[in-house]
Parts: sequence; C-alpha cells; structure tokens
Amino acid sequence: MELKDYIRFIARWWWLCALAAAIGAVGAYLITSRETRVYAATTKLLVNQNQGQFARPTTTYDDLRTRERLAQTYMELLRSRPVMQRAIANLGLEMEPKSLAGRVATEGLNETELIELTVRDPDPERAERMADAVVQAFQELERDLLSNPFASDSSLVVIETAQASRQPVSPNINRSMIIAAVIGLFLAMLLGFLRDYFDDSMGGGGDMERRTGLTPLTTIGVISGANKLITQRDPYHPIAEQYRLLRTQIDAFPLGRPLKTLVVTSPRPADGKTTTAANLAIALAQTGRSVILVDADLRAPRLHRLFGQENTTGLAHLLSHGGASGVISTFLRPTNVERLRLLPAGTSDAHPAQLLGGSHLVELTAALTAEADMVIFDTPALLTVVDPALILRAADAALLVVGAGVSTGVEVRRAYGELQQLNANLLGILLNKARMAHIVSQSALAPITAVKAPPQPTRLGAENEAHKLQP
Repeated sequence: MELKDYIRFIARWWWLCALAAAIGAVGAYLITSRETRVYAATTKLLVNQNQGQFARPTTTYDDLRTRERLAQTYMELLRSRPVMQRAIANLGLEMEPKSLAGRVATEGLNETELIELTVRDPDPERAERMADAVVQAFQELERDLLSNPFASDSSLVVIETAQASRQPVSPNINRSMIIAAVIGLFLAMLLGFLRDYFDDSMGGGGDMERRTGLTPLTTIGVISGANKLITQRDPYHPIAEQYRLLRTQIDAFPLGRPLKTLVVTSPRPADGKTTTAANLAIALAQTGRSVILVDADLRAPRLHRLFGQENTTGLAHLLSHGGASGVISTFLRPTNVERLRLLPAGTSDAHPAQLLGGSHLVELTAALTAEADMVIFDTPALLTVVDPALILRAADAALLVVGAGVSTGVEVRRAYGELQQLNANLLGILLNKARMAHIVSQSALAPITAVKAPPQPTRLGAENEAHKLQP
C-alpha cells in the first residue's frame, strides 16, 4: 500500500478508531476505578562489609564479586518462608507466609551492595510496618540462615527506614486507560482492514483501481437533495463541474468521427445511471448543442419523473409501430433546459427485449441523430437484462456507471468483460456516489478509454492510444 492508501484508510475509518479508543479508555477507567488502591512502602538496605568473613583490612576484586553475590543471596532470603513466618508473628497478623511473600519485592541497585525492599498493601501504614518487620525478622534469623557464627552484628544495615508512597501505585488508572485506548485503536484498525479486504464494493479514492485494476474516467460525489439535476439547479457545484469535464471526454473520444449516440448503463440498477444520463445531457445542452435524452429503460423508467413529464407515450410506442420516423418530433418532450428534449419510455404490451431486438431500433436511432447533435440512451443494468446489449448495436459508444458501495469488483469486471464481448466502444467508467471530501477528476490519469480501437488513426493520434483502459 502507498501512503495515499493509508491516508484514505484513516479518512474512511477514523470515526471507528476514535470510538474504539474512547470505549477502551472509558472501560479501563470504570474497571480500574473500582479496584482496591495499593500503596508501596520502600526501605533501603546495605550489606555490611565489615562483618564476619569479610572483615579484612584490604578488599580484593574477588571480595567485591563475593559481596555482590551475597547481596543477591540476601534478596532471596528476605523473601524466604522463615523470614515471612517470623515477620507475621511479630506483627500478629493472620496471613499465610506465601501471601506476605507475594507482597514483598527486593531489588539490587545498580550492581552495588544496596538492596531495596518494597512491600505493597492497601493500607500505607501497614505496608510500612510490614517492611520494617521483614527486615527485623531477617536480622533475628540471620545467623541461622547464613550459618555465620563470626558475625557480631547484623550484616544488613538499614539505610532508609520504610516509607509509604503518598499516591497508590496500583491501579495506575492513566496507564490502564492509555493501554486500553491503544488496544481499542488497534482492534478498530484491524476490523477496518478486514472490512475493506473482504468488502468488494467500490468506493472513492482508488478502490476501483485496487479491486479491479480499472481506472475510472472520472469520479462523481453524492448529490444531496431531492432534485438530482445538479447541473441545472447548481451549475457552479463541484459535481456539476465533473459532469462538464466528462462532456469534454465525449468531444475528445477517438472514434474517427463525432460521437453522436451514447448508451449509459451500469452493472446494477442502483448505481445511478439515470441521474448520470440526465446530468450529462444537461451539461451537453448547456454548450448550445441539441440533445435528445432517451429513456430506454422500458422495465423501470425514471427519466420522466426527473423532468416532471408524463410517461404515456414514447420509445415503446415508436418501436411497436415500426419506428414511426416521420412523427418522431411529436413524441419528443421539451424540458425546462434549453435545447434538451426527452423521449420517455412510454408503455407497451410487448416484451422490452422483443421491442429492442427488432430492426426498428436502428432506424429509430438514425432518425433521432438526424434530429439532434447528441442522443443519450438511459438503459437498464447491464448484468440484469439483455436490453443494453441490444441498444448497443445502434450506438456509437457506452458509458459504464459504477455506484460506490453498490457494485462489487466482480460485477464491474463482469460488466467490463461483457462490453468487450459486445465489441462496444467504451467511453470510460464513471465512479458514482463516491463519499469523498474533495472529488478530483481522474481524467488526467486516464482521460480516454476504448474497448474497440478505431479502424484508422484519428487526429488525436498516439496520445489517445496510450489512454486506453487496461483491465
């Protein structure tokens, strides 16, 4: 993964990471705040160098090494069962020696003969008494424990008397909260990674390239509001600008002749192809061209609703009556967008595939291109019915609309492969409904793609050939 992939991952899952970290920290606080507070009493001891067998006028290196080992021996003896039993007896406590030994810790200080003895207990004063009692018990039992009859005094000298900490040493609420937050953050990132790994649906910011190897021609964000014709209601919106950029791709398409007819389809019905077809038609009409928008989705027509039209007559009627090329203009509905006319789907008792599969579609398409500079067909989903494949016979090119979070990578590859099998010219793939903070067109990376190369080199030359989409 590249750096931009990590940034996109964080941008997509930051809320889950923050939530998991917060839950972990709050949970740790609630748990640790109910735990018993434990205080530590510490005393510092010195192994006396002038007692017993070490009472010599000069000290050799071997003596120093022996004393260090002796200090290690003392640390173990301080926690021995006899010492624990004597300390418990001196304090008058009802406690097992093993329990007291679990509260006692000894540590040598920086390879010296100093020993630090620490006792932990919920009562700081009792912790101090226990620490002093352990040292006293060892001194009382020292001769027997070390079998050292030469010692006149104890070889363990108290340097600092036991003193308990003012603040509890356990539980450490701050540390527990930090650890729990980090664990929660890690689990959230792992969950997000697994979700992205097993989720094959398209998203913004490089998901299509990563999952399918296909680069989108452009990326369209989510259009808010009930009115989806954003190129008309808000021409200065960034999404409207993306449709205008898509319009330039139509002008530069390497077909060898002007592109007159375009099929807009998608792998699945909810990818947003109808909204794309309508906004693209408006963007083309805004340049002064005559545009006809055809609702070729005879199974579930929607374009008439977007433009506030009726669906009584339209494409189905023309196809069922042999094309009716002489009366096409009477079926075209003017819209509130200048130079944009709509041909609704209409109604018919015949099966849609039967209507679209006849020879009348080619004749009707030729008649429509004579009426306008550009004809755009909104068709059903490519992977659900045969209708788009039938319409593509009469069209110059196709635009594949992929909905972010709708179509999966497998479906996108299937749709792309089907367009290849149909020998269709592919204008490109439009990634729709992408939830991105800033929608950036990718046309500069892969501006023009085609499944079928033009028969002869066009005026765009080799530059456009390099832009073909590579699966």
